[in-house]
Amino acid sequence: MISCFIYLCALVATPSEPYIQWDVLEETTLSTEYEWLEESPRVKWLQWWMGVDQDGVYGRITHKHHRQWAMERNIRVRLYSTVSPNATFRPEVERYRGLVTEAVTYYGGRTSDINRFLHIMECESGGDPDAYNPSGASGLMQQMSTWWESRARAAGFEGASPFDPRANIFVSGYLIYRSPNSWHHWVCS
Repeated sequence: MISCFIYLCALVATPSEPYIQWDVLEETTLSTEYEWLEESPRVKWLQWWMGVDQDGVYGRITHKHHRQWAMERNIRVRLYSTVSPNATFRPEVERYRGLVTEAVTYYGGRTSDINRFLHIMECESGGDPDAYNPSGASGLMQQMSTWWESRARAAGFEGASPFDPRANIFVSGYLIYRSPNSWHHWVCS
């Protein structure tokens, strides 16, 4: 925490009138590269900043909050997959394992990505192909309606609905393996 305090002091604009550039501090805090399971004053600062459990370890809960905060501010952060290759999911999600495997294989992904993909689906929609969020996020992988048409066209599913499980999964596969942002489209990675 002391190193964070020193950093805060470095942001002071003038000696007579302390001024912290909070936007710069926030961007620096969120874009810092933390190691998985890192236990450090920087992680404690990040957790304090975001208001999450302050255990001082960069684990799954901190990572999810960090991804959400950074994504909302268009700041890229390192992604970690914490999904076991032996994981199984609720039946509503497991019924799409074959289709996910097909999409991952089609786009040249690794078989170890299948459970990561299913984990995102479980987190985003619980396996409900008709899931809808007022933000416009729709379908199994909660594709944003703003981008759906162009993404569906690019993936070869022009005119398909985001509520079509096959289209939603394949468009998501396209985003993961053919777009520069890869898994960065989802907080739950």
